[in-house]
Amino acid sequence: MAPWEILNKIAIPRPNGSKAVDSTANFIADYCTRAGLTVTEEHFLLRTAMQPVVGLFILLCALAFVFFLLKRRPVWALLFALLAPAIYLAEFELNLPTVSLLSAAQGRTIVAEAGPRSGAAEQEIILAAHYDSKTELFDHQARKIFYNFGAVSLGLMLVTAIASLALRQPSASNNAVRYILLVPAIISVLGITGLALSLGGGFLRSDKSPGARDNGTAVAVLLTLADDLANEPELSEYWRVKLVFFGGEEVNMQGSAAYVTQHRQELQDANARLINLECLAGAGPLRHHSGSGTFLRQYPSDPHLISVVEDVAEEVRQPVEPAGFMHDDSAAFLKASLPAVSLSHSLPGHPDSYHNGTDSIDKVMPGKMEETVSLLKQLIVRIGRQ
Repeated sequence: MAPWEILNKIAIPRPNGSKAVDSTANFIADYCTRAGLTVTEEHFLLRTAMQPVVGLFILLCALAFVFFLLKRRPVWALLFALLAPAIYLAEFELNLPTVSLLSAAQGRTIVAEAGPRSGAAEQEIILAAHYDSKTELFDHQARKIFYNFGAVSLGLMLVTAIASLALRQPSASNNAVRYILLVPAIISVLGITGLALSLGGGFLRSDKSPGARDNGTAVAVLLTLADDLANEPELSEYWRVKLVFFGGEEVNMQGSAAYVTQHRQELQDANARLINLECLAGAGPLRHHSGSGTFLRQYPSDPHLISVVEDVAEEVRQPVEPAGFMHDDSAAFLKASLPAVSLSHSLPGHPDSYHNGTDSIDKVMPGKMEETVSLLKQLIVRIGRQ
């Protein structure tokens, strides 16, 4: 099946926890099985509504903070001012489930494998893409404003709570200052409201994202490659090739984090290398990203893999350019000191909008999917031989 045919079958809204995302996972597993690859399915704890649940919780903390500030209960106000950023950091920076457990379900990662017919492979090449989609209230650029202002607001709320606690001894002047403290308190609530809407306001949009480029094109490319792996045994005669389809990427990369946690030693022993695919087949050249990670912790991509990508791209006459950090599934591998790099198509200085209805198949340039398949086949051979 051609990449464009595959994309037309999966380019529908696929939010985590939906029937559509489960149907997509089934389609991927069945396709790879029919292609003749060895398919396994791995399950993990998936907090399907992570962003809206955390967003609502920190907003409730902010409202409780103002309530206790008005009631002159500074200790309680400080408690909620501390709780909001603590939960945010635990969930998004440390990937520790707390309040998001309210939306706990079973996530699925599909692994399709090709490799030597006998003996152990000394090299493992992983090509990965996520198959879930997400709809957000704001696009990638607009949400940065709300994220930044929200972070400042969390800090402002904490400073205000500490100031209120310092003024707990009653006096005429202190009472006047307490009322003045309501100004930063209200500003912080407004900023946190914007942050909460940025995290979980996607349900307010009627134009749900079909996830064509994020990340339907990458899935279509890997499924096309599955056929090639089955029909061209030389692609995996002396090394193991795994096509990994992650669930839960749009909810803070939960699937890839669980995969690396479970297989870290195995990946290290197999000398594994990851090529992660994101937002392919758009306008602009192929780009390799300089790294991945969270907002506070970022990890550089493997320089050797970048060099291999550049060499192979030059050989197949596909222009490739460097790009900045991308928040994606390569982060878990890089954090575990496993070589990884992410590839995408984009126009430098012209960021696309993905998490809404505009991420449809009319934004896809079909020929670029075939070009990417050819590039990946050359990369497999080059990395395997090294």
